[in-house]
Amino acid sequence: MTQYMLDKAFKNRLRLPVSMSYRVTIAGRTVEMDSPEEVYRLLQSTTVNGRHEVKAAPKRQEWDDDRAAQFMADLQPGSLQMQVIWTLYHLETKSLSRDDLLAMMKISDAQQLGGAFSGLIKNAKKLGAPSPLFIKRIRDTKGNRTYEYSLDPAFRKAVEHLEPAEPESDLPGFRDYIATRRAALAGFMSQGAHLALVDDVLKVTPKSSIYVRYLNDNLGVLAELVSAYYERPIRTILTPVPATATKAKEAPQL
Repeated sequence: MTQYMLDKAFKNRLRLPVSMSYRVTIAGRTVEMDSPEEVYRLLQSTTVNGRHEVKAAPKRQEWDDDRAAQFMADLQPGSLQMQVIWTLYHLETKSLSRDDLLAMMKISDAQQLGGAFSGLIKNAKKLGAPSPLFIKRIRDTKGNRTYEYSLDPAFRKAVEHLEPAEPESDLPGFRDYIATRRAALAGFMSQGAHLALVDDVLKVTPKSSIYVRYLNDNLGVLAELVSAYYERPIRTILTPVPATATKAKEAPQL
């Protein structure tokens, strides 16, 4: 049968309003197609000089300890992408709906979450790995379409040893170091600030709103001191005053 007859036969078949699956074997490989259009395009694209040539698809690498470690190392500490990974990792259930995940992460904009997902999937693709996320389309209790999220089981297992330690709180050693360099600042912070080190971020939390301005003015100094103490670059941020904090009557005199 000539190529023209083959093309004509497939074109005629394309006109048939029949819903079925198609199994095509080319060069010893069997491929399943959802429509005759896909079969026709496949045959056209793989026919060279009357012979069918199909290039083998690149083998996708699965998650292992080394690939997961590289993937996590490429994420910015404290970023939304990192938070997504560890939030899903610590789930008591295997998966979480979109609304529940948004509420748990205190995110009001679903597009912000979608951007984090997109970035995670792209980063995995760069490593030749599958998505670290399983995204399933479901309907909620009201019948509305939504999504359900979970971690790829292989990825979850591979990141077990990468789980960050609990934030180092209060940092008595660092406070003593401040006292040897900036005694006045150390005295002020002992009265007016809680400290916590999370990855490469020093979180400074005022004990009262009256300490906010002074601490904010000294964030640069604290960043230099904490980076020198831990011998690595550390970013310093000021976190909101806790709602339960008792407002002091007056700031300490320095």
